[in-house]
Amino acid sequence: PMMHPHQKSNWGMDLGVGATCIYPLLASKFFHCNMVASEIDTNALALAKANVTANRFNHKIQLLEVAPSHSQQPSLPPGGPLERALQAWNQHPHQRLDFVMTNPPFYDPESMEHATPRAGDGRARTAMTVSEGSYPGGEGSLVTEMVAGSLRNPKSSLWFSLLFGDESSLLQLQKLTLHLLGPYHGEM
Repeated sequence: PMMHPHQKSNWGMDLGVGATCIYPLLASKFFHCNMVASEIDTNALALAKANVTANRFNHKIQLLEVAPSHSQQPSLPPGGPLERALQAWNQHPHQRLDFVMTNPPFYDPESMEHATPRAGDGRARTAMTVSEGSYPGGEGSLVTEMVAGSLRNPKSSLWFSLLFGDESSLLQLQKLTLHLLGPYHGEM
C-alpha cells in the first residue's frame, strides 16, 4: 500500500543490513519509509552505502556502523543487536520506530552448518561473508537477544519482524514466548 501524500512517513530499522541493503531500499521505494540500517561489517557497510547512493535514497536511508553485540564480542558491555543499533541511532532519541526487522540466516560459527551455509538446496546464491551469516548460538540466539532487547526497550518500536531460516529457531521462540507470556501467547 502506498502512503497518502499527507500521511506521516514510517520509520523502520534493519539490523544487520548486509551489503545489498535490499530491504531498506524496498521499504523506501515502495512504502516511502525512512530507514535506519545497522551493520557491524565495514566492507558490507561500504557496499550498502554505494547501493543506497546508486539508487538515490541517501535522504531516506541512514546507515550505521555499530559495535558487535556482547555475544559477538564478550569484552564489550552487555547488549544485543537492537541495543547497539539504538545506541548508534542517537540523532532521533525520541523518534519511535514503526518496525524493526532482521533477515537471517545466522548460523552458529561453532556448528558444521556454517561451513557451507549457502549449499542447502543447490540454488545459485550470492556470496555471504562470515559476519553476514553467523551469530554466536545461531539464529535462535539472535532471536532470543532480539526479544530481550525489545523487552528492555519497550518504547523503541511498535513491531518487530524476524524471518526464520530454521524451524528449530521458531520452536525456541515459542518456548521463550510461553515462558515470558504464558500458554495463551505461546500458541503458533
